[in-house]
Amino acid sequence: MSKTSENKTHIDLKKHYLSQQRLSGLDLARFLAMVMMIQGHVIYALAAPDVVNTSVFPWNIWHYVRGLTAPVFLFVSGAVHVFANKRNEKGRLNRKTIFKRMRMAFLLIFIGYLMQLPVRQIWHLFSLSPDLLIRLYQVNILQLFGVSLIFLLFVFVITRSNMTFGILSFVIAFFITFINPYVHSIDWFSIIPDYFASYLSTKRGSIFPIFPFTAFLFYGAAFGAILKSIKPENRTTLVIIWGILLGILFFLLNYIIRYYHFGEQFITGPLGSITLTLERLSLVFFIISSTSFIYLLTPKLSNIYSMFSKHALFIYVVHLMILYGTPFFDSLARKNPNSLNLEQTLIAVFIVEFVSIGIVFFYEYSIRKYPKLKRFYLILLLIYVVLILFV
Repeated sequence: MSKTSENKTHIDLKKHYLSQQRLSGLDLARFLAMVMMIQGHVIYALAAPDVVNTSVFPWNIWHYVRGLTAPVFLFVSGAVHVFANKRNEKGRLNRKTIFKRMRMAFLLIFIGYLMQLPVRQIWHLFSLSPDLLIRLYQVNILQLFGVSLIFLLFVFVITRSNMTFGILSFVIAFFITFINPYVHSIDWFSIIPDYFASYLSTKRGSIFPIFPFTAFLFYGAAFGAILKSIKPENRTTLVIIWGILLGILFFLLNYIIRYYHFGEQFITGPLGSITLTLERLSLVFFIISSTSFIYLLTPKLSNIYSMFSKHALFIYVVHLMILYGTPFFDSLARKNPNSLNLEQTLIAVFIVEFVSIGIVFFYEYSIRKYPKLKRFYLILLLIYVVLILFV
């Protein structure tokens, strides 16, 4: 065999190994969850009130499936973080990794609040009315994800092996799941400051409180710890098989708890339900099993799955800017909310998703071809943030 052929074989094997490391089936699940989240936002923001009726078919099915998007995204994110956070020979994360994860977490929290900033200049925050403060404090997926990543990083830091990390992650996830009804039965706004209470309650508009959603991140982390201990070439097969088995297990557990009415006396809303969390978790396992099977049928698309999954939050932020505008310009959802018929809404869904994904594709393509552009884009982003906050 020639040296050129040997090098080519080595590169092909390396690509295959990296593909297995990326777990492209999970990447596909996270990307599809983000796409579903985007189309849900577009439909709710633009469709006329008489178009969407979630109490009748097929909108009731659509509404139920939408409820799975955040659990899938968080679960997959928890799993892939096990692979991204590499330990040294003593089982510790190096300071650079810790700093990088903390920076990402606080950046997500900052962007989350920035996207819903109810004023034009930052100094106006000191004179906000109570109604506007409620809007500012509402917790969306970005804030929830950022805070949950901090919790996850803490568990990484205090453990010395991925197996210990996986066990502790599962215990935390199960604890969050079962204490969830009790958390939602408490009026947190009368006990702690509104800023913190918004992370624990939906009473003032928060969509993604820590209970129960952070549990999905930790369930994913526990599953990721198991996958990390498996040979790379066997991981996708394991996801397919164990995804089905664990999906069945949690589905049965859901019905056992529902039969005995455990914790129902404390439930104050759908998010306070133990059984809903377990039901969604079981479906998450079925979904990642299905997307992993799709990956086996389409291995040549693994790089595409991985690219869009890596930039899923980027796609999310871009679509919010397209849909709702920025402090510098309005968009359709602000000027003409809930005003489109079904055909117009579906066209809008396609446009927003196509443009959002297209922008991310262009970004990835351009920085790969011209790496120095990454710094240029960062400077543009910083200028934009300064303009938002101070001009």
